[in-house]
Amino acid sequence: MGRPWATFRADLARSAGAWAAAPGLVDLSVGLWLAAGGVRSIAAPGAAEAASLLTLPIALFLTGFSGTQRVWYVRVYRGQRLRLGEIFPLTFGFVGRMLLLGLAIFAPIAVVLVPAAVITLASRASTGGSAPHLPTAFLLAVAACGLVIDAALTFVVPALALTTSSVRDALRRGLSMIRDTWPASAWYVLTPGLTLPVLAVALPPSALGTGGKVLLGAGASLLALWFKGAIVAFYLRHHPEVGDNGATSRVVGAR
Repeated sequence: MGRPWATFRADLARSAGAWAAAPGLVDLSVGLWLAAGGVRSIAAPGAAEAASLLTLPIALFLTGFSGTQRVWYVRVYRGQRLRLGEIFPLTFGFVGRMLLLGLAIFAPIAVVLVPAAVITLASRASTGGSAPHLPTAFLLAVAACGLVIDAALTFVVPALALTTSSVRDALRRGLSMIRDTWPASAWYVLTPGLTLPVLAVALPPSALGTGGKVLLGAGASLLALWFKGAIVAFYLRHHPEVGDNGATSRVVGAR
């Protein structure tokens, strides 16, 4: 595993170097998280639904921006720039396919987990006592499931952003890439880039305090962005044919 680790470490350094070349990538990524996840983190219990409604447009933008982040890395690695006028059309071009990927992956899981959570809460409520809450074992099982999905999607999301607009094709390409490049891809697959920010949002404020939760979420989003850059570098070595706009042509105002 020495050589894969050395390659992974070099790609992490390359990802960090991209931040120096394109600080806007970092500023916008963290800023969007603070505007979405941060607001939900500091919202009072009674205002959680209102906060979710207010941040819904930002959350949708973030969904497509996950594709833009990867195109941004591609540009920087090739010595090019991503101009401000390109960010919005690129992001909107990715929203639909990223939402479809999320539905394809998480809808079947929700069919099982949501009823299980409702039944568990109802059972605990019927016994009286303090406010019902999900058992730790259940939450750990959900987190483990999230980590497995995160690993499986390591190259699926880059494929959907950089190679194809088809969710089915991206799933096929991304899962095949793990198999075809293993064990060289092991370190990239084992970086929980998606799970970390989600867990930061899911933690109750009592666990770290409001300020601690916001700081943890911002740090998790930065760590996830760092991992994404390394994964894009690995992906490009195996798919040098990727275009400068990724798998979308919805770019205007680039000049």
